[in-house]
Amino acid sequence: MLKQIDFSKLPEVFGSAIKTAKTLMPDIQDTCITAIMLPMFTHVLSFKRVKTDEYSDGKNLIHLNVYCIDLIPSGGGKDRLKKDVENHMLVSPYKEIEARVKNFYQDKIRNLEMKLENATKLEKSKIENEIAKVREIDLIINKCTTEGFVADAVALMDMPYGAFFIIDSEVGLTLIAKDEKQRQAIEALFQGYDGIMPDKSIKMENKKRGKVKGIIINCLLYSDPLIFKDKKLNELFERIMELGIARRTFVTFQPDLIKSDIGNPDETYKRIQQAYKECENIDKKMLEIFHAIPNNAVYKLPQSVALGYLYPYKKKLVEMFNKTNVALEKKEILSRELKAIKLATFCACLNHPSELTITETDFEQGIYLTEFLSQDYINFLAFSSPYNDQYTKVYEFFMEHINESFYKTDLINHHKDIGLSRGFFRREFADIVDGVNELAYLNGYYLEEFNHSKNNAKTFTLRKILTPEEIAERDKDLYVDTI
Repeated sequence: MLKQIDFSKLPEVFGSAIKTAKTLMPDIQDTCITAIMLPMFTHVLSFKRVKTDEYSDGKNLIHLNVYCIDLIPSGGGKDRLKKDVENHMLVSPYKEIEARVKNFYQDKIRNLEMKLENATKLEKSKIENEIAKVREIDLIINKCTTEGFVADAVALMDMPYGAFFIIDSEVGLTLIAKDEKQRQAIEALFQGYDGIMPDKSIKMENKKRGKVKGIIINCLLYSDPLIFKDKKLNELFERIMELGIARRTFVTFQPDLIKSDIGNPDETYKRIQQAYKECENIDKKMLEIFHAIPNNAVYKLPQSVALGYLYPYKKKLVEMFNKTNVALEKKEILSRELKAIKLATFCACLNHPSELTITETDFEQGIYLTEFLSQDYINFLAFSSPYNDQYTKVYEFFMEHINESFYKTDLINHHKDIGLSRGFFRREFADIVDGVNELAYLNGYYLEEFNHSKNNAKTFTLRKILTPEEIAERDKDLYVDTI
């Protein structure tokens, strides 16, 4: 069962924002609400190009950014929530960001135009060409091409501040799109998590640029989870996860559409009206925080906080890593250390924007947010598994009889208990066994097949895959001192 969010473990303004969002959109579960709002709030903070100094030595800087994949059924309200945050909770910071970008490019063009007054004919031609190349960009991008994205990144790096916020409201469809450019743009997006955009030629400039470094990207991708039931998309998604998307993103997941009873109309109306008033307070507070954060702020992580919070957390993650045999879960677990550092910095920005040191409270909150947002991932892997119902039914039967051995005939005789027809089970037996084996492995088990020499028959037994630690413990228990 998913945990509900604990507001006492969040920065005050972010906790208030999530509480308000729950009033406005009560049918979205807490993890998904948080995953929609987190990159939107981070975009405001990372406009200042905030970084973490992990060892307080100025050499190991980590920029603040967040990627979230939010999977909610169609009609669940994810678009409505995004618009409420945009238009009510963060309207003032977003407007100021837009104005700063516009003013930067107006000043740049104005300065170039001033140079025209005393320029020679040749110089004028060069300056006019430079003016024509000035690219005013939007920092909030709804989908993109790789070429356009790289060109925008080059333009953004001319500014002393600024970060991108990329949104794709149908990432599932984008991943299976026939348009190769759309898929390439998604790949470029995930490369951009680490602040590096791929090398790409810019056609209008007829030349190839080097990699753009230091770019900051926040990302919100969402989709109906049902589309991931498609076997081809699921396999593609798993390959992308293997390549590193798990390290870069929080994946939150709501399997079912929920519709709450409206209750007393008068009370509901007043409650929503009050929620929009609270949005104004959040908006005002976020603008104050935005103004208080210095450009290119670097928040130091003191040794005492690293040793007291980060390193115990790393130890816990290693233990979790060793306990699971699901490869995709292992990758996700290892990602949490970096995510916790980034979210501790996120919390520091909200808690004390002008004091550039991460506190114990900041790191506790960062770890809490990381763990809270990570709880959906394994459930989504199980939900999106492309295996057919018959595999699941037989697998569940084996789980109920773990470590018990069955001959093929025994299993077929249990067809009613499993929920399959006898004829279908016998006919598709080999395929079902293969499917059960794959499903078992995904969940940390394996289907042992043992050939008996006496009757030349085979038995099937579901067993747990043991970790190295469990094997060592078992061998220790089996060891007999013969001296």
